[in-house]
Amino acid sequence: MKYDGRYYASTKQEQTLPYSVYETKTNMINPDTGMDMQYQYNKAHNLKVVAKTIDHLIIAPGETFSFWQLARYAHLYGTYKDGLVLVDGTLVPQKGGGLCQMSNTLFSTFLHTPLSIVERHPHLIDDIPSPDPGTPFGTDATINEGWQDLKIYNRTTATYQIVITFDDPYMKISIFSDQPFLKKISLYNGRIRYFRKDGNIFQDAKVWQQEMELMTGMITEKMLYVNHCQIGYSLDPSVLIEEE
Repeated sequence: MKYDGRYYASTKQEQTLPYSVYETKTNMINPDTGMDMQYQYNKAHNLKVVAKTIDHLIIAPGETFSFWQLARYAHLYGTYKDGLVLVDGTLVPQKGGGLCQMSNTLFSTFLHTPLSIVERHPHLIDDIPSPDPGTPFGTDATINEGWQDLKIYNRTTATYQIVITFDDPYMKISIFSDQPFLKKISLYNGRIRYFRKDGNIFQDAKVWQQEMELMTGMITEKMLYVNHCQIGYSLDPSVLIEEE
């Protein structure tokens, strides 16, 4: 990153920018892991620690947001506890576990803004159904320090700001701007395909983005990508699974 020519966002501003672009909230506590619930409470703690590295961050025109460029300073705000991480298809406790819920929510939030995706990695195995019903499949983003990052580039003329707040058990992420945002962006899945291969079940989910001009009501749509992952939980018996 020292030599990639990018300017990485690092400035924070206490005052919130005047125009709301998008906001969402996520439940930090998932009771369906089958593991000790203490790991969920530890995850919530970890999310609050890492949030302090990102909260009120300014992303100016020409700047790039990097999750790890900021999160590496989390030790200044607290100590991580053991949370759950997926290792070779199995959930295991690990210090700092659960930070993927932050990167997942940030990525989904960014997809509702004009910010451009630079780097994003899907989870190879989706082991637990989303704790947030209504969230489209395939809008997650895994992270692995030194290997997998979440990076977003601001190619617009507007300045954006990330604000993170907590109302247990919920975490809310909001994006603000210094300019009015006159569009409403929503995400949805196109065709979701399940298929069995080598004894495992996989999912292909098309992620679509819809933009509506608030002044005219004009709607445009585009497919962003096809997300591919292995499914690690039981599907409803009514779900069609193709054989390959």
